[in-house]
Amino acid sequence: MYKLLFVGAMLIVLSACTSTYVPNFNGLTSGVREQYTLDTNYFEGQTRHKVIRAANLRMKKDYAEAVVELLDLYNYFKDPSIAFAIAENLYAMNKQTLAKTYVEEALKSDSTFIPAFELLSEIYLSERNLDKAIEIINFVQSVDYKTERDFDLAFAYEFVNPHKAIEKYEFLFDKYPEERISERLLFLYEKTGKTDKKISMLKERYLANPINSQTTKELFSFWLNNGDLNELLIFTFENESRIKTEDLVLIYGSAAQKMISGAEYNMNILDTLLSKFDIRFTNDWQLYLQGFFLAADNNLVSYEKQFLAMIERFSDKKQDVFLEISVFFQRKNRYIDAENLLTHYYTVFSQDFRYPFLLGLNYLYQENDTKALENMYEAIAIDSNSVDVWVNIGIIYDRLNNVDSAEVAYKRALSINNMHALANNNYAYSLASTGKELRKALEMVQTALQSEPNNSAYLDTYGWVLFKLGKKELAIEQILKSIEIGGAGPEVYEHLGDIYKEIGKMDDAIRAYKDGLSNFPNNDLLKTKLEEISK
Repeated sequence: MYKLLFVGAMLIVLSACTSTYVPNFNGLTSGVREQYTLDTNYFEGQTRHKVIRAANLRMKKDYAEAVVELLDLYNYFKDPSIAFAIAENLYAMNKQTLAKTYVEEALKSDSTFIPAFELLSEIYLSERNLDKAIEIINFVQSVDYKTERDFDLAFAYEFVNPHKAIEKYEFLFDKYPEERISERLLFLYEKTGKTDKKISMLKERYLANPINSQTTKELFSFWLNNGDLNELLIFTFENESRIKTEDLVLIYGSAAQKMISGAEYNMNILDTLLSKFDIRFTNDWQLYLQGFFLAADNNLVSYEKQFLAMIERFSDKKQDVFLEISVFFQRKNRYIDAENLLTHYYTVFSQDFRYPFLLGLNYLYQENDTKALENMYEAIAIDSNSVDVWVNIGIIYDRLNNVDSAEVAYKRALSINNMHALANNNYAYSLASTGKELRKALEMVQTALQSEPNNSAYLDTYGWVLFKLGKKELAIEQILKSIEIGGAGPEVYEHLGDIYKEIGKMDDAIRAYKDGLSNFPNNDLLKTKLEEISK
């Protein structure tokens, strides 16, 4: 108990004596003497006993007791080595401020005391006073260079000057090509946007150990997301024999997906890549699917046919694959190809309602409403609870001006899912067009907009319902918003012109119809309305 009280009292005294001393570097020269240690031969009698005891206590990590012994000794011997030893023990106790006081005391006595400077820089680093730490380390290095101090310096620079940190780490890596240094460089290269340097270092690491999958993934995942896709693929082609098949699948698959998503690539590179999607990858036939999409996007007919044949052969007849390809054909307006594929595989997957549904959409896009309805009802016969099928049945009936049948279809869709955005929007538009149940129509289009607030078509419906309710200015506001968002069809410009015409703003109406025709020059209805209002 007494000793604890004594230690506490001493620390209180120490905390009251915090120094503001700043070391004077001018006293340090290249001819400095060896670092101080508590040399027991330097002390005699009881004093020597305290030195030994303090050293033993420090070795046992009993830092507080060591401080007590050393403080008692320091009262009689104002030796810098004792002050430094006190500072070391205080620092080990996380008493940085007190430690700084005593290390500065040591430097007052001997401004050539390098270990004291080193400890002071370490304290500043722990306090995140990085500029001061850097200043001290740089000074000490200028008169007594040691490589290990460069590690501290590089670490400090990471926080205040990453580019200087890179310089230091690169210097160290040239001398000591260790993983710990390369890890810091990789981190800093990415942080400072030095993508090429990071890729270069990752390539070196990979080439040194190409069979390490983790190294392979680290290189190629970063390169794919940050580097030049063409250079990456050239490098892969050159090193293909060294890359495991499972890693190659990831690299080629990811590269193909980036190409499909719009990344820039060289056609020669594409041709080489597609040639690589060979029989090796039968267990990963999804590569053939990506190859098919790339070939089709670039009108490479022979590759397209080749990959489609490989997909059919190795995909274990997964029906989703052929649905995906048929949707792709539809997006490309290749309706005959879509029809042939869907018709063929509908015989294989006759209980999958999506096949007749997509066939129905295929005919819907070609405005063959009779065949579209026929297939939609075939889909309903397989699954009567498909909201999407019922909604599209409603769309077909709307186009046929069969309002009652459209209403039945939309109601059926909403009975399955009353929050379905498209069903709510389309039913609301149908009601607005006939002028029926406008309050209900308003609620429904608002429900649709809760799901997709920036849907141009839904905003147009909202504006049209508001117009039918007599809120013409609000209607114009919503339809203008629909156009501003983008994706507005010709009917949106038609609605805008109609509302302006209704409120007597003829110039605005003319401008709306003309704007519509500038985007849809072949729209007959816009042409007719512009001619009528211009007479």
